[in-house]
Amino acid sequence: MPCLIPVDVFYEHIDCFLPVGYRFRPTDEELINHFLRRHVLGYRDDPCIIPETPFVHKFDPWHLPRLFRERSIVRSKEAEWWFLSRLLFKTQKNSKYDRQTPSGHWKTTGQEKKINAKSTNRLIGTMRNLVFIENEGSSAKETVWVMHEYCLHDNYGANFLDQQKFVLCRLINKRDEFIDDQPL
Repeated sequence: MPCLIPVDVFYEHIDCFLPVGYRFRPTDEELINHFLRRHVLGYRDDPCIIPETPFVHKFDPWHLPRLFRERSIVRSKEAEWWFLSRLLFKTQKNSKYDRQTPSGHWKTTGQEKKINAKSTNRLIGTMRNLVFIENEGSSAKETVWVMHEYCLHDNYGANFLDQQKFVLCRLINKRDEFIDDQPL
């Protein structure tokens, strides 16, 4: 028998309707192909799964879980949240991105990882690791906040539609601690 629940009620109480054990755990390929590429091509998910948050790198990480909760139907059981965003350049002539926040900055760490499609082994994008560095007076401290930043490969639908770099970001709290993501 079909479930006859109004759509707005379903999404308002989605946790009640999903089976035990349900998790939103997309692979790197799914994040690039289904979410980032489709977003750059102009498709929008309704209801919202991964919210577009302009210049997500300008926010301190502890403010982002609440933003995600307010804009997405996904209820993360782990300390992970996802965002679609644009990157800002520091200056128009500079190729470096502005990742400064009110309390610190996002620092790139390690090598960029290439993401290939499993079926064709074709390069579809890259993933960059970032860690949040919090300013403490004249010193800086690495925090438990990590961001995986996914970019489309230039030959995979990224260069002809949108000159401003769109990325998909996966925010992770490595301590896996409770984060108050309830709306204010």
